[in-house]
Amino acid sequence: NDLPGRFIQVESEYKAVEAIMHSDKNLTSGQLLALQARLYQVGQHIEVMSKVVDQMAGGIKTILNTNV
Repeated sequence: NDLPGRFIQVESEYKAVEAIMHSDKNLTSGQLLALQARLYQVGQHIEVMSKVVDQMAGGIKTILNTNV
């Protein structure tokens, strides 16, 4: 419902994962596995949002190409 809000949420999730990856912490195997799962989830969110934007762009193109 709130597409801009979802963009901001996914961006903050990605930045949080990126901060963990760039930190100097020694992560345990479990923490690394959790990080991998979280990164996969963020990637899935980005993919879904990309499809939504593509569908919206297609709809707008269709509307603009309609002869009145």
